[in-house]
Amino acid sequence: MHQTPTAEFDRLPNRKSMRGNALFDAIPVGIAILDHRLRCLRLNRRMAATAGLSAATAAGLPFTDVWPEAEDALLAAAPLALAGTVVEGIVLTDSERILVAALHPHGDEDGAALLCIVEDRTALRRCEDELRRVEELHRHTLELSGLYPWSSTPDGTPRTTRRWRGRIGLVGEDGIATAQDWIAALHPDDRRPFQAAWAYALTTGTALEIDLRLRVGGDGVRDREGHRWFRRRASAQRDGDGRIVQWYGTDEDVHDRKMTEAALRESESFARQILDNSPECLKVLDMEGRVTFMNIPGVHLMELDSSNRLMDQPWESVWPEERRPQLRAAIDAARRGETARFLGFCPTAKGTPKWWDNLICPLPGPDGRPQRLLAISRDVSDIQLARQTLEETTALLSGVLESTTDAVVFVDQDWRITYRNPAAAAIHEGQGVRLGGDFFGVFPQQTESRGLFRKAMADQTPAIFEEYVAALGEWTEVHAFPTAQGLSVFFRDVTERRRVEEERRATQEKIARLARLDSLTGLSNRLYFQERLEEALHDATPDWGEADSGDTDRVMAVHYIDLDQFKAVNDTLGHPAGDVLLRQVADRLRGCIGAGDLISRFGGDEFAILQTNLWGAAEAEDLARCIISAMAEPFDVDGAQIQTGTSIGIALSGRDGVEADALLKAADIALYRAKADGRNTHRFFAPEMAERLKVFHDLKLGLHEALRRGEFELHYQPLVGAGDGHVRGFEALIRWRRPGRGLIGPADFIPVAEETGLIGPIGEWALRAACREATRWPDGIGVSVNVSSVQFRGRGLVESVRQALAETGLVPGRLELEITESVLLQDDDTNLGTLRALRALGARIVMDDFGTGYSALGYLCRFRFDKVKIDRSFVANLPDCDGSTAVVQAVAGMGRTLGVVITAEGVEEQTQFDAVRNLGCQEVQGYLFSRPVPAAEVPALIARLRKPAAG
Repeated sequence: MHQTPTAEFDRLPNRKSMRGNALFDAIPVGIAILDHRLRCLRLNRRMAATAGLSAATAAGLPFTDVWPEAEDALLAAAPLALAGTVVEGIVLTDSERILVAALHPHGDEDGAALLCIVEDRTALRRCEDELRRVEELHRHTLELSGLYPWSSTPDGTPRTTRRWRGRIGLVGEDGIATAQDWIAALHPDDRRPFQAAWAYALTTGTALEIDLRLRVGGDGVRDREGHRWFRRRASAQRDGDGRIVQWYGTDEDVHDRKMTEAALRESESFARQILDNSPECLKVLDMEGRVTFMNIPGVHLMELDSSNRLMDQPWESVWPEERRPQLRAAIDAARRGETARFLGFCPTAKGTPKWWDNLICPLPGPDGRPQRLLAISRDVSDIQLARQTLEETTALLSGVLESTTDAVVFVDQDWRITYRNPAAAAIHEGQGVRLGGDFFGVFPQQTESRGLFRKAMADQTPAIFEEYVAALGEWTEVHAFPTAQGLSVFFRDVTERRRVEEERRATQEKIARLARLDSLTGLSNRLYFQERLEEALHDATPDWGEADSGDTDRVMAVHYIDLDQFKAVNDTLGHPAGDVLLRQVADRLRGCIGAGDLISRFGGDEFAILQTNLWGAAEAEDLARCIISAMAEPFDVDGAQIQTGTSIGIALSGRDGVEADALLKAADIALYRAKADGRNTHRFFAPEMAERLKVFHDLKLGLHEALRRGEFELHYQPLVGAGDGHVRGFEALIRWRRPGRGLIGPADFIPVAEETGLIGPIGEWALRAACREATRWPDGIGVSVNVSSVQFRGRGLVESVRQALAETGLVPGRLELEITESVLLQDDDTNLGTLRALRALGARIVMDDFGTGYSALGYLCRFRFDKVKIDRSFVANLPDCDGSTAVVQAVAGMGRTLGVVITAEGVEEQTQFDAVRNLGCQEVQGYLFSRPVPAAEVPALIARLRKPAAG
């Protein structure tokens, strides 16, 4: 009920204005205007048609007479409507037509009091009933079909139904499935595939169909039934513009179908495996004898190809004509329900002769009568051939036994001789080997041999052995084979074979000894050392029962020994002299070790010593010092006195490793450290050494890659005139820009490059790059490049400089090559020759770090250097240190006398610059003027330093 009249019908024309008004009659619902006593004042055309009256007949008629079935309802609603309340839902009839009225207050000057509006809701009610029926049908269909519906928003957020939640065990008022529940209900193995397929469907709008496993619940308990297979489908609902507004989906329970299909596949696979792995040719024939099936092994056995598999052909068509009657008889017997078998010869499709053992049996139909035939053919060609061979062999056997040189005797179970060939009869001719004689009486055997014969007879197993027959002075090989009657015994003279085997064994032992011997020194080699070390470690491992024996504190030491400067001996005196030196080294090492120690040569100038049963590291250190002292004495090699030394790495068992490989590796790492610490010394292994070696190898590998990838770059530090402060040149300083580690200075990688031999290609690259860069600078400004002592030993330095000057076009006088005093220490004549050859190319030669190493004053007389650089260690103490002042002043004076330019390195402060300038140095270099800068910054640096120097 409404307190306010309906607005639309309040505006209906009054009675006078509606006369002749077509609009009133055109309204699609029935309208009646009533007075306060519910008498009809006017009806529109629809109302009259609904009531079955004409307008004239209805005028003045009580509205309750028009709808007598609703009289009570109309009389009850009238007072409310007259009071101003809209009364709706008045049912006028309960027949097949459903008419519903509403009374509206409608007072006007003509006396009209009420407006009655009647709607025919018959079609609507039918639609509602049909909708309920369809919904019930849909609900029952879902329940019977195993479908569990769900929906989703366009972005994939699921909205599950009560039925879906109940299936997975989410029941009750609070059983609302979230997006997490939706995914959690999936089997863990199916979550990722579904999420990928669902994401693809959401992205592309394509329909989803995927098989997955859902966790199911029963009686409100999750996972009671575990997981079942469902087929999830979903399709998108789109609006008029094609945009997705919603996804509708179902989960169909297909578990039983899946299991049935899997079982069927397994059954088919099992049957197929049986058929395809059967060694026989299996065929299915129809009742006429035509082939309807043949397994794969049968195809192979019959040597058929893909185009000729006998399908729907008579089986007898492949058989020889003379064998077909036998086959037909077998097929006829199988038709009668019998099982027939026959042996026949039938070549394969390729003509290979074959014998077949055939079995044909009926396959009954639903009525139990034979419907098809199963034919099984087994290839028995080998058996047939064996039978023929046996017959032939039997025929030949007697001849073979009679002619063989082996003695052959057959005995029965009572050890009576039933057969002996001529060779057996001749063994003991004087004793008379007779048939029926006692086997052990004629062939006396040792007690052990008799036991072997008796065991072969009792166990029916062959006995094969050898024994020495003293009476004959020969070795005999005996073969005793059980037979159905007793034993067949073969005697063979193997004396000569035994002699050859003994000689071979002795030779192999000799070879094995030589394989573990170093032929040059007479020491054992690496192989023998490794074996002895493994044995010693194994023997040193205490048993639990011997843990208190007191020997568990003993250790063993591995000394890894390498000669210093051995390569120089080979290079200068030749390999024969090197061999003499190695033999003398071996003799001195023998004089250092104890009685229980082992010394081995690993190759080249590498030796190793194994010390066992030591109380501690002190004993190992004593041996190392003894060896170093022994090697320090000069060696006399073909009249030449050779001075060498040795480096030793030591590893102790237990502390440094418990396996042979680990101890050898630890000793090798310690040796590397000893050589790095200055050689002619020893070092015990420490764990941090392995880390340093790892860093070394990392740098080594990185340098190879750096050269290939072009990771090196040059920075340039100016050389400034002490008088005018102008740039005279730049020293090229190499840097390594290593990915992920930034800029690495030369002190960190040049030593590794020198040790690995990479300094050669790195130095050549730096030389070419520096010369190429210097060609871009103003004339008169040179470039200085450092040269390693290793490059001098390579003998290719002169050619590298010549090629760099030729390729870049740099004027030779603008190139300075800096060397250190260590270059001049060995091989004086060769080094002087190299320096003169470099000077002949036009390059300037500079001695770097003068005064820090060995005295090279003599070289200043034998070779006139163009420049000498005073080491920064002297400049750092100026002007406060008198000693440094004296050294710089002396070197500067020497330079003036010899006409050599003197350069002071490491000038970082103005006072140092003033001091070296006043002491007579012509050039300076240091941070006071500039740090090393990249090539791109050199032009600006030249311009800045053209100004007069400070002070």
